[in-house]
Amino acid sequence: MIIEVEDFCCLNEKCPDYNKKGAANIMVHSTYGKHARVRMLKCKTCGSFFSERKNTLFYNCRLPEEKITEIVNLLGRGYSIRKIHRLTGISRNAISRLAHITERYTN
Repeated sequence: MIIEVEDFCCLNEKCPDYNKKGAANIMVHSTYGKHARVRMLKCKTCGSFFSERKNTLFYNCRLPEEKITEIVNLLGRGYSIRKIHRLTGISRNAISRLAHITERYTN
């Protein structure tokens, strides 16, 4: 799911356009990640850079979004970290990290 650039806002609290969506101040600066699928955004007003994944469950996670979604769904169904590890092949540490992050976003 690609989110339009207009739906992002500057995350720099010192910027005059902080948290203002649709202010036409955000542009795509570059891409990164495997197959360059994640956009690095730039605020034209203050010049700060940030990832489109900043402040999301996907930030700083190297797993594909589909795999993260699968793991979160399994956690939501009450599966244990060990069981998810057996089903997905993802390390227990990565699953545990996602479980803690998910808990922060849902509480």
